[in-house]
Amino acid sequence: MHSVKETFIYYLIEFLFVLIIMTPIWIFIPIKNSGLGHLINEYSTIQVILIAVIVVPIIEESIFRLPIIFKPIYLAISFSLLTFGIVSQLGYDLGLLEYKTALVKRLGISVFVALIIFYLSNRNHDRLQLFWKNNIKYIYFSSAIIFGFVHIGNIGWTWEHVAYFPIVFFPQLLSGFVFGFIRLRFGFLYAIIIHALNNFLPTLANISS
Repeated sequence: MHSVKETFIYYLIEFLFVLIIMTPIWIFIPIKNSGLGHLINEYSTIQVILIAVIVVPIIEESIFRLPIIFKPIYLAISFSLLTFGIVSQLGYDLGLLEYKTALVKRLGISVFVALIIFYLSNRNHDRLQLFWKNNIKYIYFSSAIIFGFVHIGNIGWTWEHVAYFPIVFFPQLLSGFVFGFIRLRFGFLYAIIIHALNNFLPTLANISS
């Protein structure tokens, strides 16, 4: 029970901090989340909530927070999902959740990468485990920074949006730090729960707007 209570407290602190700092900026500089907008246009309200509040947190936490603690299977899962997203975007101009085009190819490449990462991680287990132990703070910070950077794509990677990048990056960076901290202190499941809570209100706000 203590872990649940503490996790929720950390979430409230992060949520209120972002709300207080960012709300005045968002009022004067409204930014549309193109990724969420696409979901709203393509799916029903229930489907949007399920995807944004359950599916996306599980996928993103598996990519960014799961491998903060070293295990070969964690690295394999993370790199597999990351590969699937990269191949989908760069190879087919598709979102991570789109499944009607070249799904078998994208899955095949992702599974192949997962098997290679799992094999190499097992083969170098002791060395990698020591590296993780000695560099955990750098892995933690890198995870949060990459998480924030990736989410800039929510408004589109175009020159006309460059001025907005910091406005998108900062709250996602802070969320990445909080999710990572919760993952290390309480466990992976708690990070998913807090991520889901973090997505819930913005999703409802975008649906109702």
